[in-house]
Amino acid sequence: MADVLPFDALTYNTQVVKDLRKVVTQPYDKIDERLKKTYLERNEYNAVRLILPDLINEIDPDSKYLNAKATLENWKNKEVLKHLGKKAFYYLEQKFVSPLTSETMIRKGFIGLLRFTDFSEKIVFPHEKTLSKPKEDRFKLTLNTNTYFEQIFLLFEDRNLEVLNLFNEELSSLNEKTSFSAIDDYNVRNDLFPLSSATFTEKITKIFKDKKFVIADGHHRYETGVNYMKYMKERNPLHNGTESYNFGMMFFSPSNERGLVILPTHRLIHGINNFSLPNFLKNISNLFKVEEFRSIDELKVFQVGKKFSFGFYCKDALDSFYLLSLKEDPFNLIKDKPLILRDLDVTILHSLVLDKEFGINEEKLKQQTNVEYVREIEEGLEEVRNGKEQMIFILNPTPVEQVMKVAQSGEVMPQKSTDFYPKLITGLVMYEM
Repeated sequence: MADVLPFDALTYNTQVVKDLRKVVTQPYDKIDERLKKTYLERNEYNAVRLILPDLINEIDPDSKYLNAKATLENWKNKEVLKHLGKKAFYYLEQKFVSPLTSETMIRKGFIGLLRFTDFSEKIVFPHEKTLSKPKEDRFKLTLNTNTYFEQIFLLFEDRNLEVLNLFNEELSSLNEKTSFSAIDDYNVRNDLFPLSSATFTEKITKIFKDKKFVIADGHHRYETGVNYMKYMKERNPLHNGTESYNFGMMFFSPSNERGLVILPTHRLIHGINNFSLPNFLKNISNLFKVEEFRSIDELKVFQVGKKFSFGFYCKDALDSFYLLSLKEDPFNLIKDKPLILRDLDVTILHSLVLDKEFGINEEKLKQQTNVEYVREIEEGLEEVRNGKEQMIFILNPTPVEQVMKVAQSGEVMPQKSTDFYPKLITGLVMYEM
């Protein structure tokens, strides 16, 4: 049974921080050094100082977590951050232009707490594998700050959009609305509305008792939350299940919500010794139809929406772009994977190309020995052109229906199989335990 609860969020004090655009950020794992520098220069109270703190002792790599703790306490003492003062659910609308269709869309959902449970309890389902290093980093940050700064993105089934309609009705019934708004680095408008009526929040909690959830984004953060809960439970002999560390801050959105957009994550490959483009194309032509194009735009026209296919670009032929399309049924070609995973583009790429041709097996994928991941195609192409990477495989997005189906079956996709857009920005609400 799921426990979904309202909470008293820690928020920026808009009397001190007049423009929230200057303090919110992308999620921590989307921030490179260049963007971090931009955030640091943008405002002295930018949330990057909390989620990606700098070292305060050069010889102690863990001193950055103490820095985050000190920064958080300082900002609370100065009332830069303060609690809303009442428990609420936080209705969120994100208005954006889809990178796939250029259509203006609105993604809707709400932020609340969810009790952490092991995946074995079949309340929350992952859809892809995770890496170990990010979990260790986020655990240490949580341990030092006792705060979740970012939401985990969950999908749930909402027939006829019953839940969203309840939120819209509650919002429209208010005479006075509190709101927090910010436009992020991708020109996404985020409008957040706290809804604190006890009658309403109790109704939402009751509705969600029997819900199941699929993690759309934030697998590392969810697993970190479970580990943190267990860590705290072991050290609290009076643990009774009501403690704040049993819960995490989630964004809940219906799986049939029209504003759900998934972008592909492309694979950059390096460290392949004795690679020969002619030999590679000859070898894969047994399984794949190989088509050559003269530009990335021409390739996209033929690739978009085409099942069991992906683009290919290599430093050995910078004027050529290839479309590789599987000739046969993947169910017969891939024998070592569960049936429900065999027709995924990422499974086909990983099994029939990366593993079979380059020896990049699951362990090497996990360790990122030969693989880097990139969202923007042009960024990936430039990495190949300048010689930093040998090649790039360009994927189509995974349909949300496939994500739900795989997760609820109990299976997981390979790492970086999906990229939900837009990201949930950091800084609008935080959960202090």
